[in-house]
Amino acid sequence: MAFLTQHIVACSNIRNYSRLILMILLLVLFGIFSASVTIFNVYLMSYLQTNVNTDYLGRVFSLIFVISGIFVPIGSLLAATIDLKDWRVFQLIGIGQILIYLSRLITFRLMSKKA
Repeated sequence: MAFLTQHIVACSNIRNYSRLILMILLLVLFGIFSASVTIFNVYLMSYLQTNVNTDYLGRVFSLIFVISGIFVPIGSLLAATIDLKDWRVFQLIGIGQILIYLSRLITFRLMSKKA
């Protein structure tokens, strides 16, 4: 919160003010995206629990968590090489998140149609 307060106080001209508006807009969009991914994950886990045989449920969840766990160090290595001082990086990250979310949404809908 102190970071945001410092930026509000530092906004003395229109250029800084537009950067503040952009930062707030990006934070709001990130919050909306995070909430939608959380909702999707709840639906996915519910779908798996109802449609996977209970004998295989532990194996399926283990596979999901192993695959997602593999990407954590890869993402950390990539994030370490990114120059966070450039706003274009955040735009690319946002576009990537949206593409991942849309691909997961399409996959989930295809799985729902097959069931």
